[in-house]
Order: sequence, then structure tokens, then C-alpha cells
Amino acid sequence: MIAVVLQSRLDSTRLPRKALLDLEGKPVVQRVMDALLGIPADHYVLACDEGSVDTFRPLALESGFSCIPGSHDNVLERYCRVIQETGSSIVVRATGDNPYVCIPAATYALSRFKDLLLSNTPADYLTLTNMPYGSGVEIFSADKLVDAAMNTDSPYDREHVGPALYRHQDRYTCVFEDSRGCWGDPSVRLTIDTYDDYERARSIAARLVTQGYSFPAPPQAVLEAWAWVEKPILLCPAPYPGSGHLRRMEALAYDLHHTRRILVWIAKPEDRKRWSESLGSLLIDSLPVKAGLVVLDPFRSSLRDVERFRSIGPVVSIDDGGEGKAKVDYLIEILPSLRRGTLVNDVNPSLLALPRNRRSVIAQDIRTCLVCAGGDNAASLALPASHWLSRAGYSVTVIDPALSNTSQNPDQARQSPMSIPPVANLKENLANYDLVVTHYGCTAFEAVAAGCTVLLFSPTHYHYMLAKKAGFAVLSPLQSRMLSFPFLFQPRLSCFVRRALESRLSDIDLSSGTTLGSEIERLWHARQLSCPLCAHSGNERPIHRDRHRTIVRCSRCSLLYTSFIASLPPKYGRDYFFDEYKNQYGRTYLEDFDSIKRAGYARLDRIESCVARSLPHLEATEKKLLDIGCAWGPFLQAALDRHWIPCGTDISCDAVSYVQQTLGIQAVCASFPALDSSKIPVAPPFASCTLWYVIEHFEDVESVLHTVRNLLIPGGILAFSTPSARGISARKDRHSFLSQSPLDHYTIWDPSSVHAQLARHGFTVMRTVSTGHHPERFPLCSAIKRHGVVWKFLEQISRLFSLGDTFEVYAVRNGRIEDLG
Repeated sequence: MIAVVLQSRLDSTRLPRKALLDLEGKPVVQRVMDALLGIPADHYVLACDEGSVDTFRPLALESGFSCIPGSHDNVLERYCRVIQETGSSIVVRATGDNPYVCIPAATYALSRFKDLLLSNTPADYLTLTNMPYGSGVEIFSADKLVDAAMNTDSPYDREHVGPALYRHQDRYTCVFEDSRGCWGDPSVRLTIDTYDDYERARSIAARLVTQGYSFPAPPQAVLEAWAWVEKPILLCPAPYPGSGHLRRMEALAYDLHHTRRILVWIAKPEDRKRWSESLGSLLIDSLPVKAGLVVLDPFRSSLRDVERFRSIGPVVSIDDGGEGKAKVDYLIEILPSLRRGTLVNDVNPSLLALPRNRRSVIAQDIRTCLVCAGGDNAASLALPASHWLSRAGYSVTVIDPALSNTSQNPDQARQSPMSIPPVANLKENLANYDLVVTHYGCTAFEAVAAGCTVLLFSPTHYHYMLAKKAGFAVLSPLQSRMLSFPFLFQPRLSCFVRRALESRLSDIDLSSGTTLGSEIERLWHARQLSCPLCAHSGNERPIHRDRHRTIVRCSRCSLLYTSFIASLPPKYGRDYFFDEYKNQYGRTYLEDFDSIKRAGYARLDRIESCVARSLPHLEATEKKLLDIGCAWGPFLQAALDRHWIPCGTDISCDAVSYVQQTLGIQAVCASFPALDSSKIPVAPPFASCTLWYVIEHFEDVESVLHTVRNLLIPGGILAFSTPSARGISARKDRHSFLSQSPLDHYTIWDPSSVHAQLARHGFTVMRTVSTGHHPERFPLCSAIKRHGVVWKFLEQISRLFSLGDTFEVYAVRNGRIEDLG
């Protein structure tokens, strides 16, 4: 029989009586009980201490649970009492401070436990790892739990129950199965341990109710509600100069506020009055402690601004003209800029919210004109420009920010030039005019999309250069200032209008593509990463940007790494080794098996040469080798041929199955370094650990090296291969090299710095080998004959100067045999 046992108490140190706190109309503990009824079981029991039974029993009975009290401090004894009174053989353990326990995961864990009981390797304990904190359960064999209670005198074991088994794995079989993110990420915190946790749980519950969910809610709905609460999008628009930045953020807030929690921060209270009243509830008075994404739409950001916002969350900046843009996580350029040496992640004018109302044909006979100089009437050019056009006989409307909003609108009868106040949603009115005169900015591009003829003036030389680069007809700053003297400048008007009619924007794609809202939603899912090797997370200056990521060089350890990634990690299944591998190399992994195996023999020669120096007396029974990320096992088979005792680990169960069943070599399907060393088929320590084109796939190399060091015998060899940051491809065109680097490569290693990097982690590099030589990648050599005279000469040059696009590292684990203790 199966018993679901919920333990709870009232005297929590950090949050007393938390089990009784209200969660949308019911105490927290009842919310947990309501959820646990979804687990198929014979008994549902609330196990509390003797002092709280009078409080808990009515709640338990109301929820369909029995209430069995026990010891206050010895929680393990409570479970033994439940087992004794119910006669259960399997126990599911849950706690009263986890109202969002994941029932599908618990049901799967129970089913998995029962399957193992029928197998040759029954489990005494099972839990799923990498679950959201506060969403999991533990499964016990009742007999083994009673046995553990009799064999432990540890207060820790008695209080926390589970450790009574998994801290004694010499006596009990414990299974920690990776949930592989099926039910959320371990960074998600759903438990209630502190008052902040309770406030979070209340906010999640309120969001679930708002979305129409009842309790217990589906796991995905809980995760979405958690994201709403914990990962808001913070919008920081610049109210000046002009109104373009503000209006763009208003449109973005409107698009996103139904699906994401939006916070809008405008520094000065008087500037907040310019924000739309209909979205006023989104305004906040002070910056939050954290956010899922910070979106800046500044005129010019400072380094200080960016440092402050990066302490809150990943920072995306839009059309940023300040020095701070060099340090943001992701930089979007919607309005094309001069980009003098600045790296940009995405240049995408189609992200403009373009007008739906468009002219069918561009007017060749100009009659009506609109003059707009932005929300602050840049350089006071609007009125002079309107008088200049009016003198030529055009019907002119000029937008004057100084006028009140009660003035007439642009569709009313008017005299020329007629001044009107700022127009809401101006872009939809642009098609009413033949000619739009403005400065470089959103309105200029919106007018082009609306089918208007566009003429720009220039408040500054910078505006002039931007307009020229984009291909607009534009007045220089001097010509713009001369608008105040129309009697001098009037004769040239027809020339400028003709130029505007003939102008065409160059290389600017305004076709409808993705929206800014969908782009920010994509970036909200992105991840901000610290250095995988040393965990440093300083505000580094990027060396590469593209649409999917930002790459920086760590100022502490010099490693190149991805600091911001906007793509999801790949699934390393059969498709990865067949379709994706074939797309990159022209054949599948298994078709390449023999050539990889031959390379393995050469690698083993180098490993054995190092072992002969570091472990001269190594016995044959000690020649154990662990290949991390073994894939389909070509290197393992080469090692077996060389009389090593090989073992592999990989996260692809298809690959591990092939290694075990086809090659007959021991392997385990598990993620590294989370792998439990006791589950490795070949018992450590190892004489060598290898990672062939694997180390760059880890987001936490520091943990990988720490685990490898613990698995190696002192004097053992760490060997890995990886792309080189000093190869011919990287030297010839670093931007192209980094752009083509796979998105799941989080680090890019440099042979010149790998010695110092590994030394920090207890390894001494014995040898590096430049590999992956490609003479055809030398400048101007793409068409040279393969294996011809020039090809062979360049290959020798590449080998002589270590210009291979990949390299191998062979390092010895420092220490003494006695250190293994």
C-alpha cells in the first residue's frame, strides 16, 4: 500500500505558523493537501507534532486526510508511526510549506519507484533532481525507512528524514533522477520559508486566479505565474529630447502588459506626466531590486546608468547614442546609426511600429505638407520651415508642442501655415500629407512607410550625417538655420522638394517583420551568464555581438565566453548526431565513426606519453579512462583497443545505448558534472578523463574541472579538444569566426592562456597540440588546389605557427596519492 505523508508544524523559526497563512481563501497547508490528493495512494496522512494536532486535525479531516501526531523533534519517528498504523510499503513524503508541489512530477516519481521495485535493482529512495525549489517529493521504501530510523542517531537525519537513507548509500540504494527541466528550472523558488517567500506565493496565487485557474493549478500555469511575479520587464524610456522614445515605450508596454508584468520607471516625477494615462498603473516610483529584463530606450546612456541597471537584470538598450551602450547585454539599433566602432546585436528598422494607414501612390504634385520637429521642437526649426513652405504656396500644417491639446486637429479646415498641438498616434495621420518635413527619427521612417515624400532638416551635424547615410533628402545644419531667413533661401525650395521626390532610402528594409514586442519577449527568455571558468561577472566590454548572443573576454581569467544568450540549449538526441552533424560536416556521426576513431589513436599516443611521465608505475588494472561526452563511442573503442579500461558518459541516451549494446563498453546516461560518481560503471579514480569537443558546451566549466580533478588520480591526465581563438579563421576575421561558432559553445579557448587558466584549478599543462589545419582558409586562398604545392606549404606554415582552428590540451592533475584519502 502507498501512503502520501505530509509533515507540518506551527513553530517555524523564520516564519511561525506559516502553514496557517492564507493563500487565496485557504490555509497554505490545505492548499498542499488539496494538491497531494492528485497522487494515487491508499492513505493520505498529515503527520504533525503532538502540540499542534488540535489545530491541524480539523483542517486535515476537511481535506480528506487523516491526522497522525508524533514527536516534535524526531520527524523520522512520525513517519515510522504512520507506516506502523497504515501498514504501507511505499511512502511519498511532502512538506506543508510547498503549496505548489508538482503533482505530475510526483506521480511520475512514484511510478518510476514502483517500476524499479519490479526490476533487478530496486530502489530504497527516489527523488527527481533539478526541479523548482519546493515542488518535489521524496519516495521511500517503508521497510528501509524504518530500518534507517533504527540505525541512525543523527539529529539531522531525524529532522529531515531523507538523509537517513541518502547519507548512508553504503546500506541503501538511492536514485536521484534528473528531471531534465520537464517541470521547470531549479532556479525557480516556490517554497514558503520566509515572509518574502510567502509574499511571492500570494502573488503567484493572485495571478493564477486572475488567469482563471483553480487550485491546484497546472505546473505550467504555476511557472508562468512565477515568471510574472519574479521576472517583470522594466521599461526605462527617455522623456527628452523629443517624444519618440516615450511613445515607443508606451506602444511596447501596451503590447506586452497582458502577458508580462511591466514596470515603467521615469526618473523625474514631473516627466511622468508625459506618460500615457491609460498605462499609468505601470509607473513605479523607485527601481525594483530585480527584473527579468531591463529595456532602456535612452537618448544617450552613461556607463554609470548601465552599471546600475545591470545590477537589476540583463539590459537591452534601443537606439542608444551614449557611451553606456558599449556595456549593455544586448544592443538593438532600429534607426540606423553611424556606428563608429560600436558593436550592435541587431540592426532592424522593421522593428519600427509602422503605420497601417498608407498611401496607394506617392504624390508627384506636392500640395499638402506636415512639419514636425519632435516633441521638443528640435532647434526651434518647425515654425521657420512651415513659413518657408507656406510662402511657396503649399498648404502647411505644423505641429507645435507649445499648444494645448484642446486645439484643432489636423483634419479640420485650416489656413496655412496652421499650428496644431501634438497629435496622438501621429503615424496614422501621415498618409494625409504629400510631403512630411521633419528631422531624422521615427517620424521620418514612418512617413516613408506611409508613402509620403520626406524632406529632413538637421538640428545637429549628427542628424545630418545619419540622414545622409540612410539616403534621405536633407538640409545641412547651416541650411536648416537659414530657414529663419526665407527671403534668402526661398529660391532653393523647389530644388530640395525635387530632391525629396527623387530620394530613395538605401539598404533600409521597412518590410513588415517581427515586432518590437515579440523581439523583447524573445530576449526576456534569454540568459545572462557569468564567466564559466572563474564565475566572475564584471561589466565586461563585448568583443562580439550578433542577434543571438553577446561574447566578452573575462577580465579576470581572459577566457572568451558568452555573457548573454538568446537561444535555447539544443537537445543532444539522435537528430543532433545525425541531421545537425551532417549539415555541418557532410555526413552523420556514425558515418564519421572510423575517422574519429583514427584520431582517437593519435590522442591516446599523447595521453600515454604523458602518463609515462606522470604515472610511471601505473598498473594495467589502474588504466581507467572516463570519456565525458562520449557520444557514440569512437574514442572509447580506440581506448579499448589500446588495453585501457574505458567508460563513457553522455546526456544522449540514444548514444549511450549504442555504446553499451553495440560496442559492449560501459557507459552511463547522465549530465556532467551533476553525475553521482557512485553511478559510474567503472569505479574511480581514473588515470585519464577526456572531453573531446565537449568542454565548450558547459556553462559551468569551474564545476566540471573540480569534478574531473576529484575523479582523477594525482598524476592523472585531463585531455580535451576545443576550437581555438588563435587559429587562422579567428585571426583572419574574428567577427566571422565568432558569428559561425555554434550557439551551444559557451566558451572559446586560447592556447596562449590555457596554462594559467588550468593552473588555477589544480592542473599543469604538459602539452598543447594545434589541430584542424585549413590552408584554404588563409587570405586569398579559398580556391587553392587541395593537397597541391601551395596547399602543402600553407599547411606547414599553419602547423609551424599553431594556426589550426582547433587545439588539444593535455594536463596533469597536481597533488599526491595520499590526497585521495
